[in-house]
Amino acid sequence: MPFNSRLICLGLMILSVVFLGSTTAVAASSPQSLTIRVAPGSAISTLAAGIAEFRRRYRGEAEVRIAVAPGVYRNETVVLDPFSPNIRKIVIAGSGKTPDQTIFDGSMVAPSSLPKSWLSIKAQYGRPSNVIIENITVRNYRQAIIFYGSKQNAAKWNGGNIVRNMSFRNIGVFGNNPGKSFSAIILVNSRNNIISNNYFFNIENVNSCRGMHSIYLRSMSSNNRIENNIFEKGCGDQIKFRDASNNNIVSDNTFINQSGFALAVDSYCVKGREGCATTECPSKGNSVLRSRVKSTDPTLAAPSTVRTVGPAAQQHCEASFSPRLSGKQTLLERIN
Repeated sequence: MPFNSRLICLGLMILSVVFLGSTTAVAASSPQSLTIRVAPGSAISTLAAGIAEFRRRYRGEAEVRIAVAPGVYRNETVVLDPFSPNIRKIVIAGSGKTPDQTIFDGSMVAPSSLPKSWLSIKAQYGRPSNVIIENITVRNYRQAIIFYGSKQNAAKWNGGNIVRNMSFRNIGVFGNNPGKSFSAIILVNSRNNIISNNYFFNIENVNSCRGMHSIYLRSMSSNNRIENNIFEKGCGDQIKFRDASNNNIVSDNTFINQSGFALAVDSYCVKGREGCATTECPSKGNSVLRSRVKSTDPTLAAPSTVRTVGPAAQQHCEASFSPRLSGKQTLLERIN
């Protein structure tokens, strides 16, 4: 082979090695998934430690999974920040076969210091936060899960979250606790979420049923779906829409021994009334479909499907041609 030809071949081989090495380096720096395991008695024995480990080890993975082993985890109050735009999915999941094998319990403290919330997702980035929470029991907390967007800035939303196959028990204020609770799950400026196939039991404030809800959508929380859940022995309107939380669908849910005015309510704060200092708007386009209401107590009055509180329009709000809140096909069933 002529000398020049040998040089050309050698050059091509070097280039091939450089390109292959570059490709390998890129692949190595962009792994697709990261799994953190939480288990009692292990080096990572709490959800808070699992989330801290996720932040420490994160290297740009598209999917993160925090797998929580069966056991009882007590008195945790945890904050999750989906900080990277590269994340397409963060899963927090019990690794047992059923939710009652992985339990977060907030009851082992004095009533006056009962943990306010189990899990707060603080995401005000104006992009999907993509958090999936599943297969866990949360009990004896004031509130269970909060998705925090901005109350004031519509552009600082979060969304694309899923809460499914969860069990929420004894959420609210009990005993002589002077504190307040508003819901088991609350969405603040959070959109395009799915809350499905969960069980809500005994969601109440003993000091005031009126302000307590299983699911509370407020501050521009729109286009969410709440479906195929069971609500049992709740105290207050089980689902609440507030302040321009629009076009949400509540469908195929079952309500058992529910006390309260309605299954769902739309209300908002009117500045200058009852001490209200904020400027809010009524919601629109929300619907409650195919509900099943069951009762074992003949003295318990069946709640209305929906109700609204406050004027249908405000001068500072966008005009609406949709009903605020509609309800259809509620089936009442008495159980002996």
